[in-house]
Amino acid sequence: MKPEALIALNRLIVYAEVNGPAAALKEIQRIPDKDLLKNYYVFPAALGEWNSQLGKLSEAKEYFERAIQLTHSPAEKKLLQGKIDRLKL
Repeated sequence: MKPEALIALNRLIVYAEVNGPAAALKEIQRIPDKDLLKNYYVFPAALGEWNSQLGKLSEAKEYFERAIQLTHSPAEKKLLQGKIDRLKL
């Protein structure tokens, strides 16, 4: 993975905290080589979180499920599953 994409994602996560999830979702197109992030679990986890905050619960669930598939960490899987369980679908 190119460091530029990872750094851009980390910056976007901070950007979302300051400017909100809708702004972050708009900015996502500006990540260089964002296709390189498709197999990095943090990317769909962030998308899931932002969609959840916007009330797009079905989309959030799909992203959280993708993140679960991508991570090898049992702790991360548990955290992401908890996020799915708290969605009010």
